Amino acid sequence: MALLGQGDEVQVDIPHEPGQHMRFRPLTGRDLQRARDATSARLLKMLGSDGLRELQQDARGAADEGEADPAAALDVDTVLEAGIAGWTYSEALMPANIARLDEATRTWAFGEIVRISLRTAAAVGESDAA
Repeated sequence: MALLGQGDEVQVDIPHEPGQHMRFRPLTGRDLQRARDATSARLLKMLGSDGLRELQQDARGAADEGEADPAAALDVDTVLEAGIAGWTYSEALMPANIARLDEATRTWAFGEIVRISLRTAAAVGESDAA
């Protein structure tokens, strides 16, 4: 069994903002499921049930061919809110301020959180197989 905690947080300099950094925590299984559910709910609202079903079938086909991007199924806002553990900005770390991040920072932070979260999930799978 793998439990994630504060010791798993990583600090990363923001590449396009010299002197600023963020601390990220790997997402738990529950966090990842919430991020997937948020994306599914948004797509269901946009496409309806038939459109969502068709999209899921296409995604399964891509996964079978090894082309699927696991990050594509994750809601960006959910990932950022669960994965940002701290930052050097003067504003408090809270959902309203996370929502104010510019596009470049949102995209970069999302990628970093996904990278450490999926790496952690892969490491757990490897240790379970051993």
